[in-house]
Amino acid sequence: MQTPVPYKGPDPYIFISYAHRDSEAVKEILLQMQKDGYRVWFDLGIDPGTEWDQFIARKVIGCDYFIAFISKNYLASSNCKDELNYARDLEKNRLLIYLEEVKLPEGMAMRMNRLQSIYKYRYPTEKAFYTTLYSANNISAFWSPAPEETPAAAPAEAPQSKGPDDVLVQAADYYNSGDFDRAFPLLKQLADNGEPYAQGLTGTCYQFGKGVNADPEQALHYYRLSAENGAKIGRQLYGIVLYTRARTDEDFRNAAHWLRKGAADGNSTAQYYLGMCCYHGAGMEKDYAQAYQWFEKSAAQNNADGIYGRGLCLMAGHGAERDIRAAVQCFQASAQKGNANAQFLLGFCTFHGTGTVKDEAAAVEWYKRAAAQNNDSALACLGDCYCFGTGTHTDHAAAAKCYEDAAKLNNSHGQFGLGRCYQYGQGKEADPKKAFELYTLSAAQNNADGQNSLGVCYSMGVGTPVNDGEALRWFNAAAQQDHAEALYNLGYRYYFGGPVQPDYEKAAQYFTLAAQKGNANAAACLGLCYTFGNGVPQDTDKAESLLTDALARGCPFAQDYLNRLYLVRQDSFRKRGLCRYCGGSFSGGFIKKCTVCGKPKDY
Repeated sequence: MQTPVPYKGPDPYIFISYAHRDSEAVKEILLQMQKDGYRVWFDLGIDPGTEWDQFIARKVIGCDYFIAFISKNYLASSNCKDELNYARDLEKNRLLIYLEEVKLPEGMAMRMNRLQSIYKYRYPTEKAFYTTLYSANNISAFWSPAPEETPAAAPAEAPQSKGPDDVLVQAADYYNSGDFDRAFPLLKQLADNGEPYAQGLTGTCYQFGKGVNADPEQALHYYRLSAENGAKIGRQLYGIVLYTRARTDEDFRNAAHWLRKGAADGNSTAQYYLGMCCYHGAGMEKDYAQAYQWFEKSAAQNNADGIYGRGLCLMAGHGAERDIRAAVQCFQASAQKGNANAQFLLGFCTFHGTGTVKDEAAAVEWYKRAAAQNNDSALACLGDCYCFGTGTHTDHAAAAKCYEDAAKLNNSHGQFGLGRCYQYGQGKEADPKKAFELYTLSAAQNNADGQNSLGVCYSMGVGTPVNDGEALRWFNAAAQQDHAEALYNLGYRYYFGGPVQPDYEKAAQYFTLAAQKGNANAAACLGLCYTFGNGVPQDTDKAESLLTDALARGCPFAQDYLNRLYLVRQDSFRKRGLCRYCGGSFSGGFIKKCTVCGKPKDY
């Protein structure tokens, strides 16, 4: 299908207002109108997150006729409604073409029912529709007969010089059609001459390498000029880029300043980033209520980032009542639109059955989608899935690759996972020193797994000389985050001694905390405490329960501790004249037998 071209001449023209989601249907009509000689101007659409601002306003002011293509998409677009209202304020001749049946809001219906309207979807043939269209009041004034062929001998007319507006139209047309090699020189010339909208588009060319080599600093420079000169596109994009590059409080304050302007302009992406500033207290005081309001505004415009931000608030109960199911629904909607953070969190919730049905295989698929966009958390979790065969097959090489990619993005769990691969030779050739280095990086980011593993390295001399003091320091750091294995490791040292004096009460406390978190080794050691009454009152029944459970969960030394328990019980029973096998009493004459198990007394 041919593509219509916006009118650029000096004669009166028709301004076309339409929702870009209706592009195919509308442009087919515009192409036919142009073939039939009508002068129509329309925009071809620009990158998400930007607006035509003053430029569109000038085109509405300059037109003599205004056609709006009404649809559900049109009514959902604030930009489209702004154009229509502006044309009304300027008292332009207006014609409404309904592409589908829609229900107008009451106030709008009252205003629009007074206008000329054509219901295209009701016409049985295209010919009937165009006959009605070309009969509309005053539209014939915008028709030009097809130009006659110029005689060969006629001299060529001297080209007229173009004004800045004409150059901007031409540059924008090139940009929108994807011809960036032609667009960039014109945009840069206009930008360097102070045209604010062109400065914004020049920034996008530099940011994304459109018609010129990518240059982030130049992009930031032109965004700043555009913002300071009052263009919406500049205010929006300058604030967004400042936020993504911010490192210091001052950086975030500057970003927040411009994001407020972009958010006030109605830009959904700026609204999302301003919400993130409020949520994290970046460049301002932390304010969850404000964050939620900005996420809501962004989400109302169907922005994937805004929908994700709304989910964050609902998941944590920040700025809104906690609603985990609603949060997961937000993550689902945002993930479907391609938001990597939402894809990761949807995978995480699905993996654990949080707010949705537990489905490890489905979780892996969401992790993969997010990982494909270099989401570091998804890469690390996908590494866990491959490492332990949860939701997918076990593949240590794939696990190591995921951990490595996450570690390159400075993800602390990725660093820990890759360290584990090097420590045990899973997916990587065993390298204790490399494992120690990675655990050190992970621990420095306050990762509890990394801290505990670093403690193990110092305790056992893995990749570094033994250092009991450092081992104890890192076990304590991890234990403060309720890390089950670190709690067990501390309990073990207080029970058996080493870098600290034995302290059975402390040992039992640590074993209890670790056992409550499901650590089988800690449960076995706590059973040992109850067997001998070390740090807790002696209770062989409780000891047996703990040791039996630990044995069932694979504790390697639980059976040995059970054997010790049986010996303790036998000795105690003998001292009290009871059956050494079950503790029952004896009865009978010369040969006494246990009244419980029936075994003869053998001592």
